[in-house]
Amino acid sequence: MSKRKGRMSEKQMLEHLRRNRQWFGFILLSLTVLALVLIGVKYALIIHGQADEHNLTKSRLSQVTRTKTVVAKRGEIVDVDGNAIASTGNTYTVYAIIKHQYKGDTSKIVKDKAKTAKLLANHLPVSEAEILKRLNPANGHTTQVEFGGEGSGLSLATKQAIEKENLAGIHFTTTPARLYPNGIFASHEIGRTTATTSKNGLTTLAGTMGLEKSFNKLLTGTNGRSGCRPTALATRLLAPPKR
Repeated sequence: MSKRKGRMSEKQMLEHLRRNRQWFGFILLSLTVLALVLIGVKYALIIHGQADEHNLTKSRLSQVTRTKTVVAKRGEIVDVDGNAIASTGNTYTVYAIIKHQYKGDTSKIVKDKAKTAKLLANHLPVSEAEILKRLNPANGHTTQVEFGGEGSGLSLATKQAIEKENLAGIHFTTTPARLYPNGIFASHEIGRTTATTSKNGLTTLAGTMGLEKSFNKLLTGTNGRSGCRPTALATRLLAPPKR
């Protein structure tokens, strides 16, 4: 009788193990199916340009598309023979960086102030002593200095002459300007312009008297826009597939 009970216990144990294996297999199969479903849903969302509530297509396009305003060049005023009596060019302002403006700044700063003052005085209507004084401001926190009106409105020739000196820490800003090849000839009739800079950093010229003012709208022209768009291949890769 005891042997029979022992055999029944062994049989029950084997049955119990078989059922455990079945449950384990069922749970493993269910988890696998669930994982495949989640992966399929995620893949479908990516295919349609969505991931983590973000539109991937718009995001990618915003990263590869850039536009900027191209300021229209002010038109020329010419005489009856077609010679320019008013044209648009650039003037330059020289400035010096005397101290790093922020940690990690790689801009070159003035190394030898005495040498810099001496060489700049050869190209600017400012004395060597005055330039040296500006390079050593009373405020020890000053990072860059300019040289007043004498250091602005410089011609391209003057800028290039200063650049040939290879002075560390000397830099330039560029400003659109109106150029009058004939000097003061008929200056009242031709007129004059002033430069204004908008909040987005664009500098434009506007006529304030004479022909410059009378024909300001025509001479100013219309600004354009330029940008970089994705290539055809990139566009196809970014766009969701058509159904």
